[in-house]
Amino acid sequence: MERNWKTMAFKEIIGHYMISVGIVDKLTQYFRSVQGPLHDDKDAAEFLQHGLGLLVAVTKFMSKRNNAIFEKKKQEDPTTLINTFEVTELVGIVSLLYGMLLHSGTPSRSDTPLPELPPATLQITITGLKMLNYMAVLNLDMLQKTLGEEGSSLEFRHIASYSMWYCVHHQCEELLHEVIVCVGYFTVLNPDNQVVIQSGQSPTILQQMCSLPFHYFSDPRLTTILFPTLIACCYNNQSNREILEQELSCVLLSNFIEEKQLENQQSSLSTKKEKEKAKEGDQRMVLGSRFPMEQWTTAQEYFKIS
Repeated sequence: MERNWKTMAFKEIIGHYMISVGIVDKLTQYFRSVQGPLHDDKDAAEFLQHGLGLLVAVTKFMSKRNNAIFEKKKQEDPTTLINTFEVTELVGIVSLLYGMLLHSGTPSRSDTPLPELPPATLQITITGLKMLNYMAVLNLDMLQKTLGEEGSSLEFRHIASYSMWYCVHHQCEELLHEVIVCVGYFTVLNPDNQVVIQSGQSPTILQQMCSLPFHYFSDPRLTTILFPTLIACCYNNQSNREILEQELSCVLLSNFIEEKQLENQQSSLSTKKEKEKAKEGDQRMVLGSRFPMEQWTTAQEYFKIS
């Protein structure tokens, strides 16, 4: 008990220190200054990667205290980390990714393969998206509200769409999975943000997810990644559901939820050792971390009805 208290106190000290000495503000300024590729600037690329790595580590550390992602009650913020992320527009990460990837504007869709991203740019993009996902775990309302602002939502839509398109031409599972998870957090139980992922140039974000390779709809390892986001995008949104049904049956999502309900019931009967083993995987990916359990039954019926 004493060890847990000391750990929590240490988390708060680290978060408060980063804000009080201006580290988060300085990183925000630098991230926003990036307005082009980093091909010839290895030092800048290395600094960006380490800066984002620091933010990911601290946010992941802090988010472990939040066991109820979908609770609507106001969350305590003793370090003011959540408020700082909001006023800095997510530490300028969306601006950074947009400036790196789409500095010349949104490329036109054609059969011409996209050029491969330099390894440093690719890794920074993955880490930036991962940071957004940990921000969602820390405080979902803050992430959705900030990312849903007019300018940010447009840039995010372009980033997500471009990243998915890139993964069609260049296989990068880690990038694709972080994008899919981020779109889910962006849209879950948020009607305004659900509209964003069906708008814009065709194929839209939602259409691209519905057109992923077949194994994303059949392999359990990959359905665990994709289906919670499709549920978040289309739940209680008839327009998005109709787009989804052009490519696949909603019954797949209904069956997926039912399967997870059964697994959850079985796990409640498991031994402590079995429960600990089940938690060894990436808990960010499980349905309970990406769609509220109290809505599972209603959602299962929603997608079951044709």
